[in-house]
Amino acid sequence: MILVIEFFCLSSEKHLHRLKLVSIIALIVGIAANSTLASVFALLVARPYINGAYFPISFILVTMIAGCFLVFLIYGLKSKPQFAPEIKAMLFKLSKILGVLLLALVFFEFWRVLTGIYGNAPERAETILYSINQPSYWAGEILLGIFIPLVVIAAGKAQAVKAMVWASLGGVIGIFFMHYNMIHNVFAYPMDTMLRSEYEAVKTWVQYSPSMTETAIVLGSVGVVLVLYYMVDKLLGLEGKHQ
Repeated sequence: MILVIEFFCLSSEKHLHRLKLVSIIALIVGIAANSTLASVFALLVARPYINGAYFPISFILVTMIAGCFLVFLIYGLKSKPQFAPEIKAMLFKLSKILGVLLLALVFFEFWRVLTGIYGNAPERAETILYSINQPSYWAGEILLGIFIPLVVIAAGKAQAVKAMVWASLGGVIGIFFMHYNMIHNVFAYPMDTMLRSEYEAVKTWVQYSPSMTETAIVLGSVGVVLVLYYMVDKLLGLEGKHQ
């Protein structure tokens, strides 16, 4: 509901003066909603890998970072080959915010892994070691999702807007691997069977790969979002109203 109100304020010049207040409320509600969603996993005591206080915080950070990446991609596609001065100034400020969020994510990820491994706690330490030994962790999460965007921001002093558009494309892929690995690793640790006295299969790490149906649902969802954005932008002329 709060997003509908925010969209209404963005679309109407008469209510632009209320946009700041509505945006602050939307930010608070968004953080609360994402932390509540993350708590569903963080309170899962039966799975020590994800149980704890680190996951809700990192979930919020990843959501904010994904939003920054999408803003860069949207304006990169709409503003090629040149960015308008006001858009470039906005993306310059967004690069600084993105850099801070990425550094915060690195901080929390470092301590999540370290505290999980320390003490060699059963299941928790084994699952974390299993997760960080996966190629998708280093190539997807670390390289595409964190390292390359941070290097682009630092090397260009947050002013390399065009480079950030390409880095954001890799960043979105990295965000996908963050969520994919999170779900996979939660259920990767082999659990004991109920009938241990009669029969117990050899425990092995659970391997998973998305089916064609799941892949089609994800790609179709992305397509629906792009079509809806294009329709709203063309029908309501959101940018033209404020230029």
